[in-house]
Amino acid sequence: PHDGLDAGTATELSVDIINSRPSISAAKIQPELALTATELHCQGLDWSDVDDDPEAYEVRWLVNGVAAGSDLILSSEHFARGDSVICELTPHDGEEPGTMLSSSPAVIANTLPVIESLSLTSSTPVRADNLSANVTASDADDDPVSFEFIWSVNGTAIATSETLPLTALQPGDQVQLQLIPRDGEGAGAAVLSEIAVVQNQIPTVDHFELTPPNPYTSDDIEISYAVSDADGDTVSSSVQWS
Repeated sequence: PHDGLDAGTATELSVDIINSRPSISAAKIQPELALTATELHCQGLDWSDVDDDPEAYEVRWLVNGVAAGSDLILSSEHFARGDSVICELTPHDGEEPGTMLSSSPAVIANTLPVIESLSLTSSTPVRADNLSANVTASDADDDPVSFEFIWSVNGTAIATSETLPLTALQPGDQVQLQLIPRDGEGAGAAVLSEIAVVQNQIPTVDHFELTPPNPYTSDDIEISYAVSDADGDTVSSSVQWS
C-alpha cells in the first residue's frame, strides 16, 4: 500500500487453482442395433473439461444387471440374444471423476441366418433326374436353420419342394432355385443358385439281331432291332449294310 508519501508493508496472498471436473451430456451404446455377433461400444457425448484435460473414462458394463466389463468395447462373448446391456460411463480427467451417467438399455436382437454356399446337384441334368440343393448356412444365435425352396423353370416359379423332378420338362429348359433361410424368428437374405439346363438324352439301341446268325451266300438275311429314348421322344432309325 502507498499513501503518496511512504509505502506500507507489502502483503502477499496465494490462490490455488483447483481442478475442474469433466462432464458429458449422455452415455450411448453403439451400434444402435445390437446383435449377438457384434462388439458394443460405449460412447460419451459432449465431453467438456474447462482445463482442457484429455478425454478419458471409467467404464462399467452391466448385462442383465451383472457386471460384465470395464473397457469401452464389450465383446460379443459377454451377451446373447435377448440380454439387456447397459453402459455406465464416468468421465475422468486424470485427477478427478465427473458425474457417472448410464446409457439406455440395449436389448440384443435376433441375428438372421445366412446362406454361405448354394449349388445344385447337377448343372446339366436330364429329365430322368431329380434336382436338389447342396447348401451350407450359419446362424450367429445357433438357432436351427430351415429353408424355403422356390424352383423356377424358364423364369416362372413352379414348385416349393426340396427336390424337383424333371420328368415334365423339356431339353433346353432352364431351372433355377431361390433359397431363403429361416431361423424361426425371421427370414435371411434369399440366394439364387446357378442355372441348370436340361439336357437331351440320345436314343439307344436296346436289341439287335441278325437272322440267320451264320448265313450262307444263298441266304436272305433279316435284321431285327429295338430302339428307345429315355426322354420319350419319337425315335427314327436307319440301317446301313456293309
